[in-house]
Amino acid sequence: MKPWIRILPIAVAGLVVLSGCTYDESTEGTPTPTTTATTTDTATDTETTTTIRETPTGEPSYIGIPGSRFVELIAAVPETDPAPYASALIFPKQSGLQFQGPDGTYCEMYSDTETVAMCTYDGEGDINAVSVREGEPATTHHVNRIFVPREQTAVLEPANRLVEGPVSCAIAEGEVRVMCAIDFYSFAVSTNGVDLG
Repeated sequence: MKPWIRILPIAVAGLVVLSGCTYDESTEGTPTPTTTATTTDTATDTETTTTIRETPTGEPSYIGIPGSRFVELIAAVPETDPAPYASALIFPKQSGLQFQGPDGTYCEMYSDTETVAMCTYDGEGDINAVSVREGEPATTHHVNRIFVPREQTAVLEPANRLVEGPVSCAIAEGEVRVMCAIDFYSFAVSTNGVDLG
């Protein structure tokens, strides 16, 4: 057998690996491309199949749990003092935090009896809110229209993150959408819509 025939399968596998390393096109929202190469070693008559998953660069490395897409983005935003957002400033017996996003999205965060982050948005039909609860993925649902900001409700500006126990909500710099997470589950919302992460 000629020596170059033995080297050919190794060279093909090397090219496949290199093509996976040079992939840099952003593919947010699309499946991860997969490259498969099959090589045959004629000396032993064995066939080897190699599968390589290409990972786009420039995207956050998601935890891999459905609904966790915004967790790392939220954690990257600097934490701010929660005192001006305390619900007790408006309703003295109410715990938790409340705030408005730059576009008027209204949110509340609790961690005392129930761990939850909930925000309103202009949904369809009766669906007008999104929430994430401890141990559960984010969901959209209906909430009473009394779930609205008051005159004293503070606006959370971009590049700030609030933390209430295990609940975090943030607005990234240059954004208007509010992102909230509890543990591995998250959502992003603005008055125009919601993304369940």
